[in-house]
Amino acid sequence: MYKNLLIAAMLLATTALQAQTFKTEFKSKAEDRKVLIQIDKNDIQVETHTGSEIIIIARGFKPLPERAKGLRPVYNTATDNTGIGLEVTEKGNTIGIRNASGQEDATYTIKLPKKTALKVSLGFTAEDFKLENFDGEIEIDARTSDIELLNVTGSVIANCLSGDIIVTFESVSTKNPSSITSVSGFVDVTLPKDSKLNFDMRTYSGEVYMAEELMLELEKKKNDGVDKTDGSDKENKTDFWGNSSHSSHYSHGGANMKAKMNGGGTGMIIHSASGDIYVRHK
Repeated sequence: MYKNLLIAAMLLATTALQAQTFKTEFKSKAEDRKVLIQIDKNDIQVETHTGSEIIIIARGFKPLPERAKGLRPVYNTATDNTGIGLEVTEKGNTIGIRNASGQEDATYTIKLPKKTALKVSLGFTAEDFKLENFDGEIEIDARTSDIELLNVTGSVIANCLSGDIIVTFESVSTKNPSSITSVSGFVDVTLPKDSKLNFDMRTYSGEVYMAEELMLELEKKKNDGVDKTDGSDKENKTDFWGNSSHSSHYSHGGANMKAKMNGGGTGMIIHSASGDIYVRHK
């Protein structure tokens, strides 16, 4: 008898924690769509699909306890209007998604229409963030989460404090620059070989590793012959390699370089204070 009750309880718990789905649809035109995601905790993955709906799939979200039946969870200033621990709000051409529950074990997969601009903010207790096959502008601000962006098209603005960042571009925006920075994590970027870019790469205590096949033209560090930063008129000499004697080439450790890829084009900033930088080609 006890065994049968235990099995029934386990089945009930499994059913309760099965995937739950919430859907909503944009009212605005495709070219104007924007999505804001603010997650304080939880693991989140974003994908795209060909439809016009936003589809959110929750796994591991626990249903309301019996005593809370008929009530809505409230988390900080957010109210759960989805039944899966999130608040979804639409204002104009923008849909906002944020935590409305303190449950940390729930994970979310968010499917967005293509050609959507995306802005994501991840809190200190948020888990890692992954995005695949996305066509649109991307802006991500994270604290400790690792960021993985795979097969993205468009500009990327990604910043984090202690997480690693991996970005694989399907193609690079020719209109808007990209900036990918981490304070203590590594930054790993993969680009199409025909990308036209102006690189600004910097790490203070890490290394920069680049694929030999990338057609890069490194810029010399020059200073117009005179260094006036300290109020003096000291002559600026160049060394054996043509670098300015007053340039940051002589800073201790790390690397600081600018380069053009395939003659130059859109700006691409890649910085890590204490991590390594990797630049590859597809």
